[in-house]
Order: sequence, then C-alpha cells, then structure tokens
Amino acid sequence: MGLTTAQQVARQAMTEQISRLVHGIYVYASILVVLMWTTPFAVDHPRVYWGCAACMVGGMAVRVALRLFGERWRGAFLETMMLTAVGLTSAPSGLLYLCSLLYYGFEDWTFTVLMIWTVGGASGSMVSFAPTLRLLVLHVTLLLVPALGMGLWQGGTKGTTFAIGTMVLLVFLLTQGVWLNRAYMKQLEDRATEEARLRELELAKAAAEAANVAKSLFLANMSHEIRTPMHGVMGMAQVVLAGELPAESRENVEAIHGASETLLRVLNEILDFSKVEAGKVELERAPFALRRVLEKLRLTVRPLAAMKGLRLEWTVEDAVPERAIGDGVRLRQILMNLLGNAVKFTTAGAVGLRVEAVPGALRFTVTDSGIGIPADKQQLIFEAFAQADGTVSRRFGGTGLGLAISAKLVELMGGRLAVRSELGQGSEFAFALCLPESAEEPVAVPERAAARERTGLRLLLAEDNAVSQRVAVALLGKRGHHVTVVENGLAAIAAWEGGEFDALLMDNQMPEMGGLDAVQEIRAREARGNRRRTPAVMLTASAMLGDRERFLEGGVDGYLAKPFHADELYAALAKVTAPPGCATQ
Repeated sequence: MGLTTAQQVARQAMTEQISRLVHGIYVYASILVVLMWTTPFAVDHPRVYWGCAACMVGGMAVRVALRLFGERWRGAFLETMMLTAVGLTSAPSGLLYLCSLLYYGFEDWTFTVLMIWTVGGASGSMVSFAPTLRLLVLHVTLLLVPALGMGLWQGGTKGTTFAIGTMVLLVFLLTQGVWLNRAYMKQLEDRATEEARLRELELAKAAAEAANVAKSLFLANMSHEIRTPMHGVMGMAQVVLAGELPAESRENVEAIHGASETLLRVLNEILDFSKVEAGKVELERAPFALRRVLEKLRLTVRPLAAMKGLRLEWTVEDAVPERAIGDGVRLRQILMNLLGNAVKFTTAGAVGLRVEAVPGALRFTVTDSGIGIPADKQQLIFEAFAQADGTVSRRFGGTGLGLAISAKLVELMGGRLAVRSELGQGSEFAFALCLPESAEEPVAVPERAAARERTGLRLLLAEDNAVSQRVAVALLGKRGHHVTVVENGLAAIAAWEGGEFDALLMDNQMPEMGGLDAVQEIRAREARGNRRRTPAVMLTASAMLGDRERFLEGGVDGYLAKPFHADELYAALAKVTAPPGCATQ
C-alpha cells in the first residue's frame, strides 16, 4: 500500500475516532447523574465528586471541540487533544471507582453502581476505541488499574479475588482491543484500496475514452488527408485513360490507377475495422435478394480467378431460398473478403463457394487449393493486422484486416467463422447464419439515379484543391457540362446568387466556409426568396461513419466520398438533376 493510501487510512481512522469520542459524552453525563440521585457519594464526599465531575465536564468539552474543529487540526496537536479528552474523562471515572471501594467496600450499593458502570464502560471501549489502540490502552488503564491496585492493597480473600478478576478483565480487554483494531484497520485499508482501484479504473476509462476520441479524430483527419491527393491521382488517371494513348503509355497509366485502387482498398479496410472495433456497425434486418447477391458476387470473382488461371467452383443448393431476411450488404462483404483471400493465396487449382441449407441456418463455405495455414497459426489469422507469417505479407501483400473484419461481422450476425486448413493443401472457411426465408420482395427504393443522364448542365463546383478542380472539370467536360469553379463556400454563395445553376458540387472542408455550411445558407436563402431548390452533391474526403447521414440531413441531395470513379460522379449527378419519374429505358 502506497504512502498516499496509508495517509488516507490514518486520516479516516482519526475522523471516525473523533466521531466516536463525542458519543461518550452521554455515558459520562449519565453516570454523574445516576451517582448523585441514587447514592450518597456527592453528599458524603462533595470535593471528590465535584472535582471529578469538573474534570469530566472539561474532557467532554474537549471532545466537543474535537468534533467541531478536529478536521482542521493535524499532527501532534490533534493527538494531544485526543489524549487530553480521554484522560480528563477516564481518570476521574477510575478515581470514583477507586474511592467507592475505599469509602464503601465491596458490598455497598455505591460500589456496585460504579463497578457496573466501570466494567461496562471498559468493555464498550473496545468498540469505541477500535480506530486508535493508544486511546484504548489509556482509557482501560485509567479505569481499572487504580481499583486493581486498591484490591491488592486491601488484600484478603475479597481484595485478592477482586484484583485477579480485574486483571483478567484488563488483559482480555486489551487483547480483544488489539484484535478489533487490526480488523478495523484492515477493513479501512481494503476500502481505501478498493476506492483507489475504482479511481484508477475511472481514470483508465476516461483515458481510454479520450484515446478513442483522439483515434477517431486522427483516423478522420488522416482519411481526409489521404483521400484528397489519392482522388487527384485516381481522377487524373481516369482523365488520361479516357483519351487516346499509345499502348505503352496506357499500360503505365493503368498501372498507376490500379496501384491507387489498391491503396484505397487498404484505407477502406482500416476505416472499416475501426468501425467494427468501436462497435459502431449497425446491421440491417430486412428482406434482400439472396440469390441475386450470390450471382453478382460470382460475376465479380470469376474474372479475378480467370486472371490467375484458377477454376471457379460455385454451388448454391436448390434449398437455398431466393430471398432472405438479414443484412445482404454485410454478407456480400464477408464473402468477398473470403473469396478475395482465396484467389490471392492460390496460385494453381481452384477456388469456390458452396451455400447449403442446414437445420435452422444457411451454411457458407469458401474453399481454395492455395498455400494453406499451419495449425498453430489458424487462430492468429483472425487477429487484426496479423498473417500466418511475415513471408506471407511480403509475397501476397495485404493489411491482415480482411479476416479480422469478416470474423467480427459474422459474430455480430450470430455466427462463428471457422477455418480448416493444412499447409500446402488449401483452406476452408465456413460459417452458418440464421437467414430466414422472406416471402416479401425486397423493398425497391425509388431513386432518380436510374434517370437518363442530361448533358450541357450548368454546374457550380466549390473545391479548394487545384488537382481536384482539374479532375472534376475534365470529367464533367467530357459529358458536355459547363462548370463554374470557386474555391470556398462564401464564393459559392455569391456565385449562386448571381446566376442560375442546375446543380451544386461541393467539397466540405474549404477555407472561410465549408460546403455543408454553404449549402445550408443557400437552402435558407431559397426559402426566404421563394427560389427554386438547386440540387447539391457533396464531393468530399470525409468518409467516416455517419458522415453521409450528416450531409444528407444537412440539406444536400447526394454524397460521394473521394476518391470516386467517373461513372459514380455521372450517376450521382443524374440522380439529383433528373426530373421525377424520368428513368432510363
């Protein structure tokens, strides 16, 4: 136990002792009254009686002073005052007991009254003085030792018996007092230790919460700072690839674009794991087209397998329902992670998926004939940033987050991701989920994203990054749109006031005024001036959990996280500018 805790225990014991000293006032006052009313002591020996009474009243006054001011006193002065309080009450009590024996003898009522009170007071003191052993010793000694000495002095059968009994009582009280004091101090120490532990836990919790907030802010800032230049790289690569290029140049630019796509996947995995780890992933429980999800997944994986010369073995049993209830998006993410790993770690043979109906659930099994996993590493691979060994990451790349994310998502959906593998013999990852069959068609949310894309739109682009400006103007110019570029939200508001635009394309983080603030100000001016609502699409590197909902609730009509593909930009623009009910045929 550290010094601070020891001081805390000592102070708490002292405070408790002061409180208990005050309660003794009633005991001493009562014995003085009883002695006066029921015995002749005060009449027979007034000087002794009133002298003792004066000392006891002084001791009671000191006890009251301790109660009132003891919290302010420290060190030797406080201890002296406590010893004085006990001495001024215990010594007169012991003197009265001694005098009753001397004046009246063993068989008188006065002696009996004082003996009952003295023995009772001495016994009760074990509890009263449990916090301070020194006071217990002083109190019991002053009460009993004078009478003990008188018994020995008088001698005889009665005197000797009385002395022996008093001595046995004295030893018993001191022994029990020591035990009670140790038990009391141990209780205080345990309580202080527990309080210290609770304070440490609270501090640790506060530090963890602060660290979590700091981590979220760091991830948000880093995500934004990485996505912005990445958008420039990917966007300019798309612009260049859309034009005429020599074969060698096209191959080089495609390599640049592919590398940036890989970097984006790494960033998205880190952010996705951050959401799962923080428990901020909310699963849907809605009807979805299960077989359609599986078919789209097959069409995605097939070319990846074909590029490596792998067979794709795909089996969906007839008992698997057409529609199910659950989170189709997260199911696709889990399977895509597993199948992507299967393709990545397999150089020859086949990869596959088998979906079968088992009692009460659907079982999904992803297999490959790849490098396999040693038995002692099969649990390690589900930990964040971990792979079977260091050579794997050097040969195949990856963050080591895909399986960790998949395992967490499967667990959130009520299942468990299991692996069976032998080194050099391939791997099998399997999980079962309760996905009840749905009799309802998945709800199709009517969107204008399917509308015919219009050309020649007048667009206002608010973007402070020069490269992002070039990317947007180039991509939009290829579709015949006319783009007015400004560098912040205030300039966007001024431009909107001075002209008519078919849509607003807004970055969020800009100097002077951000995109969301600018859109909200435009919405307010539209309401005041009864102007036509100008659709707004947020083109931003803010891609953390909740950002999309925040922007849509703030008044924008569409959201694209940088970096985005040209087709995504065109689709988002078509969605917000198409007249209601206009759809592609």
